[in-house]
Amino acid sequence: MELMTTAAKARIPGAVLKAGAAVVGVAALFFGGFTYNEAGYQTHIRTIYGAESVATEVGYAWKGFGRATPWKQAQTIQFTTGKATTVDDAVNVENFRVVFLGNVDATVEASTRFRMPRGEQFLKIAQEYRTPENFYAVAIVPAVRETLQTTASMMSADEYFAGGRSEFSMTFDDQLQNGQYHVRRVESQQVAARTANDDEATVSGRDAAEIRRSQFEIVKLKDGSGQYLRKMQPFRDLGVAVVEARITDMEPNDAFRGRMKKVQDSQAQLALARQDRMREEEQKLLVIAKGEREVEEKRQMSLKDQIDRTTTAETNKQLALIDANKLKEQALIEKETAATQVQTAELEAKRTKVLADAEAYAKKVVIEANGALEQKLAAWGKAQEVWAAAASVAPVPGIVMGGASDNGTGRSTEVQSLMQMMMVNQAKALSLDLNVQR
Repeated sequence: MELMTTAAKARIPGAVLKAGAAVVGVAALFFGGFTYNEAGYQTHIRTIYGAESVATEVGYAWKGFGRATPWKQAQTIQFTTGKATTVDDAVNVENFRVVFLGNVDATVEASTRFRMPRGEQFLKIAQEYRTPENFYAVAIVPAVRETLQTTASMMSADEYFAGGRSEFSMTFDDQLQNGQYHVRRVESQQVAARTANDDEATVSGRDAAEIRRSQFEIVKLKDGSGQYLRKMQPFRDLGVAVVEARITDMEPNDAFRGRMKKVQDSQAQLALARQDRMREEEQKLLVIAKGEREVEEKRQMSLKDQIDRTTTAETNKQLALIDANKLKEQALIEKETAATQVQTAELEAKRTKVLADAEAYAKKVVIEANGALEQKLAAWGKAQEVWAAAASVAPVPGIVMGGASDNGTGRSTEVQSLMQMMMVNQAKALSLDLNVQR
């Protein structure tokens, strides 16, 4: 029993060793025969038999105990100044300098991204360059550097910093996508007045008030058909696509920055002077506006006074016309009334005359009929009244001289005789016949 136990114990390490060897063999078979392709990658596989393939799907792929080289399907290449934040997953190129037209150099910051092809084109790249590092270091980075320099040589630093950033970025993207332009630089001399920002070295010796500047112009060359001549990017023939191309920053050299500072100061002074001029103009316009306002106020007040006076005069005129018309109408009414009264008076006079004529005619007829007896009698009676009144007041003498006459007459008899005589005369004068007609 003890011998069996010892034998069993002796067999256990051997089994363990066999199991471990089996596990090791399976692991070696698995890891040697398979590779894992990550998301965003494609793996170039070379088996021990010399066969090559590409694994593009995420997961395990058979590599046949050969070599597997993972390639990113898209790769970012950054050009930085050393101060910018770099990305570990990108290819970083620090402190790359470009030279603008006019020999002003600057450190550029740019970000580009490329997408790798698939299939046979990718196998061609993998066979030619072997590793991604080789491919980007030999094919992509030099092309980007050359394109950046070509783009910078097409404009001056003054043009870039004076508003040409977007044009620079678009030209860089276009040349990286479609090839670099064939250009020719044309130089011309320009004489201009000297400014405070010009260096002494650029001033001509003959006239310190003038300087002679060299002006460059870039001319894009064309072929016989009128198309621009371009140098095509080699990586485009390999199927590599440009996803994006951006210029993020540009730092010129110290000399240019100093000149830019002078230009900025000059522009600031010019802006201040322009602002002062505008303020003075605004003050002038304000004074003019105030003067015009005061003149307008006076004119409006004068116009208002004139209108008030005109209105008052017109009102008075209208009132006078109304009063005159009223008086005229009243006069017409009075005239018509007077005319009516005159007509009435004339009619009344005519009526009175007619009545008088009628009465006179009637009296005349009566008088003619009785010889105006009634009038005569009335006149005779009136005369008798007068004589009787006179006789009644005749004085009577207190002493009568003489004696009685034979015929018995006295003072009263004489009066009576006198009255009778006067009555007779009166009757004669009136042609009054007192006899009764039979």
